[in-house]
Amino acid sequence: MPAFADDASDTFAEALSAVPAGSPVSGVTGRMLELFTGGDLEPGTRLAPERQLASALGVGRSAVRGELAVFEILGILDVRRGSDTSLRGGASELLLQSFSWG
Repeated sequence: MPAFADDASDTFAEALSAVPAGSPVSGVTGRMLELFTGGDLEPGTRLAPERQLASALGVGRSAVRGELAVFEILGILDVRRGSDTSLRGGASELLLQSFSWG
């Protein structure tokens, strides 16, 4: 049972699917960005632990950790080491455009 009644971290992990063969990092970025910008997640939604995310995506923990750090730098996630990671808020159109350029 989750620590909090409104904990949606399991729902987040279940919404992910394994990334296709190729670059794990770009696959992780794409999957997470879809979820963060899809409108289904509210700001403050807690993400599942790195191990669970890595398992759901079919990639190593380092790929997940690296992308979480990127999303933290961009202001999309609030990462608290040893605690939890949560969604800060929606991404701007400029941010979304920059991912498509990359």
